[in-house]
Amino acid sequence: MLEKLARRLGWRTLYHVSWMMQVPNGVKHGDLILIIKPWLTFDNFKAIRRHIGNDIGQSDTSEIIICSVTRL
Repeated sequence: MLEKLARRLGWRTLYHVSWMMQVPNGVKHGDLILIIKPWLTFDNFKAIRRHIGNDIGQSDTSEIIICSVTRL
């Protein structure tokens, strides 16, 4: 119920996300800043992995390791 109310009020939270992924010839890594409405949940966490996978052209997101998530 609180989450529905926060969505209606337009609550947004910014997060800095660092990630890495093992590849055959080394390690890919990166970071990004996301705006998540209203806050980070388990479902949003899966969406973050899908977003990173789409961004780097990786269909299998199970290999992406989220190193840190920091609320800004």
